[in-house]
Amino acid sequence: MRLTHPQTEFLSRFRAHLVALHILLEIFGAYPAWIEFGEERHEGGYVGAVGGGGGAGSVGREEGEGEEVDVRAGEDEVEEEDGRVLEDEVNEAKELQERQLGWGTKSVPNDGYEERLEEVSYDVMRVGGKGGERGFEPVFVPVLEHKFVEDGVVEVKRFLRERDIGREEGRKYGGLIFTSQRAVELFARLVEEGRGEGNVSEEWPYLQDVPIYTVGPATSRALRSIPQDPPLNIFGAETGNGEALAHYMLDHYGQWYKDRKTKPPVLFMVGEQRRDIIPKTLMNPNLPNEKRIQVDELVVYGTGVMESFEENFTNLLRDTKDREERWIIVFSPTGCEAMLRTLGMLDTQSGKVKSSDQGESGKRKIFIATIGPTTRDYLQNTFEYEPDVCAEMPSPEGVIGGIRKFWDDKEGI
Repeated sequence: MRLTHPQTEFLSRFRAHLVALHILLEIFGAYPAWIEFGEERHEGGYVGAVGGGGGAGSVGREEGEGEEVDVRAGEDEVEEEDGRVLEDEVNEAKELQERQLGWGTKSVPNDGYEERLEEVSYDVMRVGGKGGERGFEPVFVPVLEHKFVEDGVVEVKRFLRERDIGREEGRKYGGLIFTSQRAVELFARLVEEGRGEGNVSEEWPYLQDVPIYTVGPATSRALRSIPQDPPLNIFGAETGNGEALAHYMLDHYGQWYKDRKTKPPVLFMVGEQRRDIIPKTLMNPNLPNEKRIQVDELVVYGTGVMESFEENFTNLLRDTKDREERWIIVFSPTGCEAMLRTLGMLDTQSGKVKSSDQGESGKRKIFIATIGPTTRDYLQNTFEYEPDVCAEMPSPEGVIGGIRKFWDDKEGI
């Protein structure tokens, strides 16, 4: 779940699909809105979104790896919005009386989800079939707190200043991996600080020939904003998750250093909580030596659930109890337990979700969607809970598409 601010990229993309109908809880939120499904945005209905690693929530929507940020594998990454709302659709949506609610969780500084959602107050989301039109009002509720880890910060700073990252023989690292907005924020800050000290050349941070890998478009855009001449070499934004990125890297990184019998290690800046799928895949002992890639993980930030989250979430649930439908969007494993406990779904003895809360959707008012497989697997393995939707891509379009498919399947469309 995300806590501080939702990803800016996600919010703006998501907001472009919202319309005045339902409320979206961010745990998303703020304005009544309909959602026009771009592909994977939150669907109408009262939606509660609980995000991770800087969560964001919305009425029908998405990350973070996300994000991603998610607190784990960057599942909070966000797609760029690809649709636009026509003025007549917006006005029509505003006149609708029915409302649904969606929540998401805000993540910390410079999170794209919130900013994007706030760019457009109303949008229209057409679900089709018996569902007609569903809209959302996003409501943001902080879930996570982030802090940089000083030891990791010092290490990254040293690597940059001593030019330990480069293509030349003898460099400590030949590439970088980012699956989190927090890691990108730190990296961008250190690059800017170095430039401001005035003792570096115009080529700073000296990464012109270094491949930089990212799991999604939001992180990719954040990296592209870091000035360097020529620009940073960024790859993998289309992969969508850590496992796909790792397989992509096996081929791409291998070609980048095809003249080397042994590939140089890559530096992976991570949070305290994360999946190990990327290093496990790249360092698989079954791979031939010339294909295997050494991954050094460096913890540069930590996350935790805000003390006020359960109280804030409880208040939102109370204030929206009359909504006919609410969606909660989860962006990261962090905060999942607090969310389920607040919803009254956890069995106090077993720590698992009570069977009575796994009922048919027709009997429920609250539904849960995850931004990607990391959070879905965590809910399944830790609490034996199967979320209603798992976005195929960690983006607003991915979430909306998943929710729309959920209702289409239920209504037999």
